This record gives sequence, structure tokens and C-alpha cells, in this order.
Amino acid sequence: MIAYVTPEVYSEYDRFVEEHAQSHFMQTRMWGRLKTHWEWDAVLVRDDITGAIKGSLALLTRKVPGLPFSIMYGCRGPVCDRSDVKVVSALIEGAKRLAK
Repeated sequence: MIAYVTPEVYSEYDRFVEEHAQSHFMQTRMWGRLKTHWEWDAVLVRDDITGAIKGSLALLTRKVPGLPFSIMYGCRGPVCDRSDVKVVSALIEGAKRLAK
């Protein structure tokens, strides 16, 4: 199940990113707060049965000055078992939806 990080799940997201073996500080909310000219969002994939977070992808988005485009990137992400194709594909799909 694809979801997005909202204030209601900040603590759960922070805990997941902090504890995951594949995590990087550039996937934290704190990194997003440091990037003041960027908009921070994060995609989550939850287990269909337990609802636990299985993967996340923090994304930074910024309008390109002088052009009618924006860029989006997920530095050092995703945070998940990268061999789990289903989770990685769902995170990419969530990012595509957010980009639209």
C-alpha cells in the first residue's frame, strides 16, 4: 500500500529511517528542513496485513529558475530492502504520482 508522510506519521517515519540498515541521513526529515529552497515529501510503502512501513523514499522538489520545469530527487534513497522488487517498484510509483 502506497502512502505519503504526513504530520500524523512523522514519529513513525523518523523511527523507521533511524533504525533501518539501508538508511542515510539525507533521507531524514531533518535533511529536508536544511534544504530551505526545496519542498520535502516522502513516499511510504506499508505491509498490506500489518500496516508496518516496509520502505520509504524522501524526495526533494524544486522549481528550475527561468524554466517551466521542476526537478525532484531522492538522494541516497530508497530506504528498504533493495532486493524487494515489489517495494522498490511501489516507491517509484508513489514518486511518479507525487511528481504529477
